[in-house]
Amino acid sequence: MTATASPRDHRRSQRAIDAHFAGRASEPAERAMRAHLPACASCRRRYDRHLLLARLDPRALPAEQRLAVGLGFRAAPVAWRRRLLSFAVPLAVAAVVALIVARPHGADDAGGFTARGAATTSSAARFWTYRIDAGGPPHLLDREIRAGDYLAFAYSNPAGRPFVMIFGVDEHRHVYWFHPDWPSNGAAPSSIPAVAGPGPHELAGAVLHQFEGRRLNVIALLSDRALSASAIEAQVAAAGSFEALPSFGEGISSTQKVFEVRR
Repeated sequence: MTATASPRDHRRSQRAIDAHFAGRASEPAERAMRAHLPACASCRRRYDRHLLLARLDPRALPAEQRLAVGLGFRAAPVAWRRRLLSFAVPLAVAAVVALIVARPHGADDAGGFTARGAATTSSAARFWTYRIDAGGPPHLLDREIRAGDYLAFAYSNPAGRPFVMIFGVDEHRHVYWFHPDWPSNGAAPSSIPAVAGPGPHELAGAVLHQFEGRRLNVIALLSDRALSASAIEAQVAAAGSFEALPSFGEGISSTQKVFEVRR
């Protein structure tokens, strides 16, 4: 039990863990449970036991279904406005860019992706990408995104970094902002506050973009300081390719995944 949590909070967290793995989670209880887990060893052990049993039991709910229920993806999606920034890429360079769609090292059973080269440990940041269909369940995406999909995101933040942003870059170096939103006529936004802990922590809203490329590199940045979206776009513009993005600097955890865009 945590030093600040009451016995009542502890019991509520245990019930929420049980409900999560039974597919009966409510969004408020899931949020409270996720906030409680990082500092409570006994509840983490309870969660880990459930997770082990779920992996061994063929009758257990799929991970994406459990996560979707807990994340509260039930309402019809709402389209967000987009900002798209285009950079010219010489044809000779574009022709030799290797566009590889593969499951990276560290992908977990729920489709989350860790930073490239990172081992699968509790300290590795991850993110999840969902397609939201009105009137139907959300779909956890692994390799493909459809042009015009409504997308929702969740992330883990075991290092407890205070800020997060998620955006996509296609092979034409077009930048698509998910979180924060950047309207085409608005000032450059900054990173939004992040929730600490293993998550998954959902980001509210389903975001719609009409992707122009055939590949989309989705990048999640967790940082110790708020980052400017315009500064991130400048770094993307200076990168050698949309897939070989630079290090974003000290105090920033970068996690990325390349999807194929279907039409």
